[in-house]
Amino acid sequence: MTRRPDDDGWVICSTDSCLWIKIDWAVSVETNDGYAFRIEEPFALTLPGGVEQTLTPEGDPALLGPVLAVARTTLTSASALDDGGLHLDFGSGATIKVGPGNDYEAWTANGPGEADQGLLVVSMPGGGLALWF
Repeated sequence: MTRRPDDDGWVICSTDSCLWIKIDWAVSVETNDGYAFRIEEPFALTLPGGVEQTLTPEGDPALLGPVLAVARTTLTSASALDDGGLHLDFGSGATIKVGPGNDYEAWTANGPGEADQGLLVVSMPGGGLALWF
């Protein structure tokens, strides 16, 4: 994990295959190299062509269908911002942006490694990041 070039956050990973999307009470994006991003607060999904939608993981799962557009694509960049935001960029041109939550962790990211030795990034309630790597 390295600092972003504009020094406003961290680059978690880049250029990885997005293997699957999981939907429960959150939306999870998981990659071939062992990165997992679990989004638990509303987020902005922008599809190629610029159409932006706000999706709510705790809402009706049938309304989360548009996020399936990033499955089986390439995750070109994943960045954790110092303010607690998360940006996921995909090779198709789609993006996911999550802001910090007020009362709960908006998202978490896990990276490859042995059970308790991998990367963990948590968006803290009210903003900011907790980092273990």
